[in-house]
Amino acid sequence: MFERFITFILILNTILYCVRWAGEDKTTKSVLDIVDLVFTSIFGIEIIVKIIGYGWRYFKFGKNVFDLLITIF
Repeated sequence: MFERFITFILILNTILYCVRWAGEDKTTKSVLDIVDLVFTSIFGIEIIVKIIGYGWRYFKFGKNVFDLLITIF
C-alpha cells in the first residue's frame, strides 16, 4: 500500500512538471510551487520512514540511494 501511494505521488509529480510553462501567471506558479513542496515533503518522509525501518541497510539498495539523492538535489 505504501509503495503504491508513493508511486501515485511520483506520477502526479511528473504530471506537475509537465504542466509548467514559460510565462505562467503568478497564481499558477505559486500553486504549483506549493504542490511541488508538498510532494518533496512526502518523498522526504518516505526516506525517513525507510531509514527508520531498514536502518543502515537502507543504503545497501541502489534504488534507495538514488531516491535520496534525487530528493535532496
